[in-house]
Amino acid sequence: MKAPSSSTLKHIAHNHDPNGTMTTIACIYCLRSDGVTFRGKEHVIPQAFGTFGSETPTLDSVCDDCNGYFGRELDQLLARETWEGITRYQKGQLSSELRVQKRLKVMLAPGDEVGDFAGVITGGIDGTTGRVLPPPPQLHVLNRKSGQKEVFFARDLPTLVLDESAYGTASAPGQSGMRTWWVLGNNAAEFEIFVVALKRRFPHFEIAARFQPPAFASLQDDQEQSTLPIMVEGTIDALQKRAIAKVLFNFTAKYVGTSEVRRPEWDKARNFIRYGNGSLKLWLTQEPFWSAQETNDFRFEDDSINIRVENGSANVIGLVQFYNLFTYHIVLAQEHQLEHPVAMRFTPGMKPMTGEARSRHNRREALIPPKTPPRS
Repeated sequence: MKAPSSSTLKHIAHNHDPNGTMTTIACIYCLRSDGVTFRGKEHVIPQAFGTFGSETPTLDSVCDDCNGYFGRELDQLLARETWEGITRYQKGQLSSELRVQKRLKVMLAPGDEVGDFAGVITGGIDGTTGRVLPPPPQLHVLNRKSGQKEVFFARDLPTLVLDESAYGTASAPGQSGMRTWWVLGNNAAEFEIFVVALKRRFPHFEIAARFQPPAFASLQDDQEQSTLPIMVEGTIDALQKRAIAKVLFNFTAKYVGTSEVRRPEWDKARNFIRYGNGSLKLWLTQEPFWSAQETNDFRFEDDSINIRVENGSANVIGLVQFYNLFTYHIVLAQEHQLEHPVAMRFTPGMKPMTGEARSRHNRREALIPPKTPPRS
């Protein structure tokens, strides 16, 4: 058998916890030490959200197999297909390539600039610029039962069935019970191609009027973009929960110690993150993260990622908040307590700031960052 190189040996042989303890290394996720390598570095926070000076937190205790899997399946999803992921573009953390969101629906929101075209589905967010992409051709049909417009695209037309009891009849304009529908196109050519396909499926479709909604003009690539209100819809599913939980698991391994997360109390979180087995309790809040220094109207700058792990009544709870958005709370370990809670604030381009623990009346830990003035 070929002997591993010396550079590989030093990764396979030992690892150091922050407290200085030397242990034989095993991956903190798959728990394997034989037949795996540790050449890469696992970022505690996916690198797409920025780096943090010379103290960007990484782990050398995640094997290359797990590291590669996380990068493909969890990190990219968190960075591109979540509210936090597309918000990073506004903070200057742009992507190197255009990847249209598949799990998020980015729509024009109600407002004076949009008028009756609220609900038009755009092409998503361009990760290379942070700009809203123009809407693809689409059909909006009024559902008479719900009173809501429903949206269909070219891919839907060949098999689209519109029940007359819900959508009305495709009769000539002006007749009773007539179907109410709109076709929207980003330009004349796209519009005409879409109408041809629509008439192939619904021969009675007729165009009653043509007009260009002013809001769309600002989404053209060759024009200066104005500000438009948008809404984003998505679902926090198991994959996103796993991606969020991994950030908290990594954080604990980095700042509490790998020996902590190797304990059996962490097996439930470990198996959920790595293999999708089971589930972890998760809930969201919009409360101030640094409760000792913030209020609902008085927050720190919304340019950072706040993370802490603390003791609940009987469990270890992890909390993470991106850019003052929602705070995710996840039960990481049940019937277990940490010796010392940890809290940190990560601002791209700056060294991480360590929080300070203060006791609450209920003997839980209230964690606050260093004395940096909040802003209103």
